[in-house]
Amino acid sequence: MTAPGCLNPAMCPVPDVGQVDLRRLKLAPLRADFAFHAAYRRAHWPNLFNPSGVGNSRFSPLVEEGGTLSTLYGAETQTVALLETCFHDVHANIPRVVSEPLDLAPRGLVALTTPSSLPLIDLTDSGLARVGMNRVQLVATTPEHYACTREWAVALHGRKIGRVEPAGILWQSRIAELARDDSLLLGDLLAVASDVFVLFGDRVPTNSGAWHPGDPHYADLTTGDGRLLAEQIAEQLGAVIVPV
Repeated sequence: MTAPGCLNPAMCPVPDVGQVDLRRLKLAPLRADFAFHAAYRRAHWPNLFNPSGVGNSRFSPLVEEGGTLSTLYGAETQTVALLETCFHDVHANIPRVVSEPLDLAPRGLVALTTPSSLPLIDLTDSGLARVGMNRVQLVATTPEHYACTREWAVALHGRKIGRVEPAGILWQSRIAELARDDSLLLGDLLAVASDVFVLFGDRVPTNSGAWHPGDPHYADLTTGDGRLLAEQIAEQLGAVIVPV
């Protein structure tokens, strides 16, 4: 598949969504009152959903004919939430560096709770296997193929599973997969808690109060406990936080 914007069409591993039999896809519900973590953009707070449609992520911005759909990324743990955001590009850097003003300062990290059971499309390893795919074809591609994976997000958003409209997509983090090789500590943690998901803003409440923001809440990742957590993750990755 070569979507407009694919940066390496000759080596693109992402199949055309129209050529994959999606009838075997299943839902993996997040239960009501499920606790998770989101690394939100501080400039948008208290809005947790991305309202701008900017960025370059695996399944967002999600652009359809009617406009750009707001989305929220979540993770099982604080560590994975930060790996997927502040530390997203650390493995592509030599030496490994994280910029305090560019990567940490724009983000906050907060614990949230699902307001109801949320049906998510299962793109975990077992979910992909059901439709004859593997990780490297969709959820573990490099960023140069994000334009192609976003086309999958549009197609999945528009598809019912049974009679249910999905509230989002669930998969296992590629960044966590890379981080498992960096230390025994991260490997032990991420082996059992690497799930991430994106929620569709037209299928779930988008007002922040519905998600019961609570503790821990690090409104600043450059000082205090938020900075300490970032430094601990950086140490495990063999990375340095730099002030530029």
